[in-house]
Amino acid sequence: MDQITPFASKASNADYVIIELFGGDNNLSHFVYEDLNEMAAGIKANIAVIGLADLANKPASVVEVSRDNGIQTLEEWGEIDTGDPEVLTRFLVRALITYPNARRAIGFWDHGTGVFDETDATEKLLARSVHSVQRVDRSRSYAARRLFFPKSKLIADPHTRGMLHDDTNGGVLTNLEAGQMIANAFKIAGVTQPIDLIFSDTCLNGMIEVLEQLGPFAHCIVGSPELEPGDGWDYERWLSRMSTELPKTPFEWGKTAVDAFHDGYKPHPSKYPCTLGAFKTKNNITTAFSQLMRTSRRDGGYDTMFFLDHARAKSQDFAKRDTYDLKSFAERVISIAETKPDLAKAARDLVAAIDEARVHNISLGDTVTGSNGLAFWFPSSSSAMKRDMKTYERLDFSLKSGWGDFLKEFR
Repeated sequence: MDQITPFASKASNADYVIIELFGGDNNLSHFVYEDLNEMAAGIKANIAVIGLADLANKPASVVEVSRDNGIQTLEEWGEIDTGDPEVLTRFLVRALITYPNARRAIGFWDHGTGVFDETDATEKLLARSVHSVQRVDRSRSYAARRLFFPKSKLIADPHTRGMLHDDTNGGVLTNLEAGQMIANAFKIAGVTQPIDLIFSDTCLNGMIEVLEQLGPFAHCIVGSPELEPGDGWDYERWLSRMSTELPKTPFEWGKTAVDAFHDGYKPHPSKYPCTLGAFKTKNNITTAFSQLMRTSRRDGGYDTMFFLDHARAKSQDFAKRDTYDLKSFAERVISIAETKPDLAKAARDLVAAIDEARVHNISLGDTVTGSNGLAFWFPSSSSAMKRDMKTYERLDFSLKSGWGDFLKEFR
């Protein structure tokens, strides 16, 4: 990378900064500046937001929001591809060094697909409607399989999916790319310790797979295992609460985000279901899941797969996808594994690890009463497994836990 220079910030002395990647070159374009205006209305303390804002049919820009200066455009970047990790790295490095004394959060803003359909032909490894209506009257942000891309692109490559998708250039950012992009940026910027928070204002990213992939870079991860309703996060509410009582720890920061999300949607049951969870990144969840896999093999893989699949079918699911609440699943394993005491013990240890790692979670709506804030992928059929396994098996959670290999062998 060329010589690194900070942005010409007007709030470089901020105590807290949110660095947000706005994937808005798509049907969410109208909401980028609406959310930036929410941020400007909410900031009442020495807090700054710096965003890479890409819009449909407009040049991308680097925008700063602060208490004293409102919304300021720092640089115009022209046409970019938000699915290109090199572009994102360049922005993130400079944003990190612009606020040397701030406590930092990094946010992803876009549609989201969790770990599903992540094929990106240009991979580099280093629910909202478009009309402007009141937040509470907006439709849900359904992550349909063919929602994000022009018909021509879908015909050419029907498997192209991810987050920070760019309709102009066709780029997407996979979870694998996101983790390596952040690692690259931290190395170049000289950031040697985890930041406070990484959050996803997207659908379906509240998964153990995302937590494991991005966990090395932050103390706390926040995301929704469900489809986000309406306008996603209420930034005015969140930043206003932060301004009133500045978070002393990463976990207080994450909890404030979850509470603001809850309180914004609680009066509007027509927008349910709503779920959001905040989790510590230093946890034993993947280790406990790995022990569950070892026990499952020892007890007889095909036989145990019957128990696990039965537990899956009885667990809290999300978005009519093969994504299930991890704690709900472990509890179902315990309840049906009467003849397999070792399997039940491994499941109890998994429940304990999830409870210890959970900072805060909320659920609103009758269809998500079993939500504990963190989901995982469990394909309901061999065809579903084959569709997503090629990208899934490269994720850290799959490699560390043995889940991908177990599925390939016994599903």
